[in-house]
Amino acid sequence: MGLNQGEISGTDSIGHGMVLVIARDETKKTHPEFFKLENGKRQMTQDGVGAVCLSSAGLMEANVKYLQAMFDHYGVPMLSVMPSDSFESICECEQCKGKATKERGRDGVLSDYVWDYVCRVAKELQKTHPEKIIHCLAYSTYLLPPEQIDNLPPNVMVGIAGNGDENDSEVYRKLVNDWRKKITSGYPIYQWDYYLNNWEERFPAKCGVPDAFPIQIVNNLRFMKGKSMGVYVEVRPNIIEYWNIYVTARFLWDADQDLNMVMNEYYRLFYGPAEKQMRKFFEFSEIHWKTLLRNPADIDRIFALIDKARLAAGNTVYGKRIDMIIEFMEPLKRTRELLLMKKASERILKAPIRKQIDITLDGRVDETFWKDIPAYPLMDNASKQKPAAETFVKYGWSGDCLHIGIRCEEPEMHKLKVGTAQDGDASMWKSDSVEIFIETMQRSYYQITANPEGAFINIDWNKNSMDMLWKSGAKVAAYRGDDFWSVEVRIPVTNNCLEGGIGVIGERPTAKSPWYVNIGRLRTVSGKEEASSLSAAPFNQTIDYIKLVITE
Repeated sequence: MGLNQGEISGTDSIGHGMVLVIARDETKKTHPEFFKLENGKRQMTQDGVGAVCLSSAGLMEANVKYLQAMFDHYGVPMLSVMPSDSFESICECEQCKGKATKERGRDGVLSDYVWDYVCRVAKELQKTHPEKIIHCLAYSTYLLPPEQIDNLPPNVMVGIAGNGDENDSEVYRKLVNDWRKKITSGYPIYQWDYYLNNWEERFPAKCGVPDAFPIQIVNNLRFMKGKSMGVYVEVRPNIIEYWNIYVTARFLWDADQDLNMVMNEYYRLFYGPAEKQMRKFFEFSEIHWKTLLRNPADIDRIFALIDKARLAAGNTVYGKRIDMIIEFMEPLKRTRELLLMKKASERILKAPIRKQIDITLDGRVDETFWKDIPAYPLMDNASKQKPAAETFVKYGWSGDCLHIGIRCEEPEMHKLKVGTAQDGDASMWKSDSVEIFIETMQRSYYQITANPEGAFINIDWNKNSMDMLWKSGAKVAAYRGDDFWSVEVRIPVTNNCLEGGIGVIGERPTAKSPWYVNIGRLRTVSGKEEASSLSAAPFNQTIDYIKLVITE
């Protein structure tokens, strides 16, 4: 069927090709300058292989030599010049300063930095191997086309990494069209998609969700017809994902066929006597799978549909297939319980109204403003008990601002790992930090990450996507004591719902219209990640059900 990446590239890999240049221990010992400088240290172990400094002339020379040798000895048509995975932040050496474009948000912060390197390598290879192709995925922090490069060299092929469940969006179509304006080679784009919503190890909070999105898959394949040379889909196969894989495979053969006819055939052949019931199940899933984690009524409905299908299937192979789906969906029952707990929760956090004059934003959480405000403890995410190093949070309100004070006990302050001192730098997520989650009646949801340097990242997740261009207007200050570190955060609140506004969108939380909040802490001083949170759920997976109200 051609369902392998060798059909696209002629090699066994179309992603992260630079790993093969930097991963050897000998390279790390002899060429530390190849690796990204972060907090004074070269990052040689990130994602298991290391992260690169793309300003290193020696790295580029080694990369070109490697590609030339591969082309000469193996005769492959094309090779990858893509950085290793988790390439989220720029090197801090003098040569790399000023090359990030933070104003473009997460999807474009490293676009010019990475694609400039790709172009420089391509131009060198044109001199020796003009008939060969190098390629790179538009991915993560370099997903957007570069702004400072008008056209890519003619020996560069572009791939686009996207999510299969969202690829019919106008955003994705604009991304494809913008990239095509940069391509001079005439080569079509290749695609790398992900059907990974139910990947248990990576997204445990989403487990059990039957994520069916055939309409999006078909719309994407039809839009990419004539624009794409092929698509590589990364999956974690399970009984639910077969649905999406089946649709993808069928429409790669013929994107213009009738979707209803294909689906009717699928229901009939795969579910036999439960054909009609399974059609209703999957059609409901396609509409509601993104909201199942927030609506217990939808969970009840989807279980009712699968139960009817199981009854219709009887003691047959079709019934066994439906049993696999029922077993797969089991985690949704726990999600339903948590959602009902949210509605009925008596746990209410109080944020007293105080005078702003009574607080100096210095990170200490010791001013008159905080006096007599309850300090709420975080619990260990794994044991659900008191963590080895405790964390306490306080909430207060003044004017139109929410104030949050967080104190992190730390008996080993000398081992504190601080990823960055720069706002918006994603390396913050791999070091000691705290996460603030806020869900208002108008918005679901916001995330602010802060670290012991007082640096922070703000994200608006309102459209199930990571909008790092949202301007929280937050002021963050941090303080380090002998056996603790702490942060104070002031966040403005607005009822202006227009896109591009500054601050959290919402009304002042009351008993009738509360906000829902969570706080999480990531501790890394022990050499491993220790996570704790205010709620019962892991802080980095979901907002869990704690009310916040303002009190006089």
